Amino acid sequence: MAESCESGANGAEARPPVALVLTGNLFFIPRIESAAARSGMEAIYGNSAAGLLKSTAGRDVALALIDLELDEPAWVEGLSLLSAALKPGAGADGDGAAPAPLIAYGPHGDAETLRKARSLGCDAVLTKRDFSQRLPELLRTRGRAAIAP
Repeated sequence: MAESCESGANGAEARPPVALVLTGNLFFIPRIESAAARSGMEAIYGNSAAGLLKSTAGRDVALALIDLELDEPAWVEGLSLLSAALKPGAGADGDGAAPAPLIAYGPHGDAETLRKARSLGCDAVLTKRDFSQRLPELLRTRGRAAIAP
């Protein structure tokens, strides 16, 4: 079951890996939650990257999904914070695990925004249609299916 970053539970038992979802679009969340659960993950979502990172401190973050339909300043700042926290040498815990991929998705008609997300360090940038169609595969592979070899 997913949780928003505002309602994090603090159980002592082992917790599943996390799919962070930076979004303000609650309509799409049930689909992401379902695909995450089928992949053995928990989706944690919110519209603040700082809040997401705070709510998942100490958790295994498998990947981060960034909705480019958020206001641009929010997703640009979010991408910067998530990249710093989840990429090697910048906040990673150094346990040898692969870095959590950053995957952005947005409207196909906004090529400039898609290009900007790629130039700011997203590992993969998908149109919302492609993201929606590939969502189960993206979560099952921890985002690796979207990253070119």
